[in-house]
Amino acid sequence: MGNLIAYCFKTDTILSKEEVQDPKPVFSWDKREEIDPADYCFDDLVGETKGKFPGEINGQQFSIENCKDCVLFVFDHVASLTIDECTNCVIFIGPSKGSVFIRECTDVKLAVCCQQFRTRDCKRVDTFLHCNTQPIIESSTGMKFACLQINYLQLASQIRAAGISLYNNEWNNIYDFTPVDHGLNFSLLPPVR
Repeated sequence: MGNLIAYCFKTDTILSKEEVQDPKPVFSWDKREEIDPADYCFDDLVGETKGKFPGEINGQQFSIENCKDCVLFVFDHVASLTIDECTNCVIFIGPSKGSVFIRECTDVKLAVCCQQFRTRDCKRVDTFLHCNTQPIIESSTGMKFACLQINYLQLASQIRAAGISLYNNEWNNIYDFTPVDHGLNFSLLPPVR
């Protein structure tokens, strides 16, 4: 039997040691295209209107920092989002697969759909929210919440990509880590008619 196999696979050429060795493996990180971090943030803007359109973020992390008097739109899904030190801004963010964390913001209006929502050291932030888990505020005052009611062409596919359930919305089940003795640090906005 051994002779039959040797005869059937007989070759007239002799391979060198280099030809017999396996080729060098190629890993996924070797094929990854270069990402410019500046494409995934809005930083140090004053009085500007900026936007990102479907396919520009494509599930990457995104950050908004140090913006004042701006209108900012991200019509794409993100992995997670941080918003730091923004004042008097209007911000719309497409679905977030992970957390949305807002810190040290004042007089901001925000619309977002996410898995987890947290604020710390914020004042007077109005949030239109769809959140799969209980939203959390900490050391924040004058917070207002309403149910997110928005639609655009790619929203359904972005919600699927972010793994967000449309059937589990905890937007009004706020947990306050730093409650006050009299009153609340948050309220619910009346429904829009």
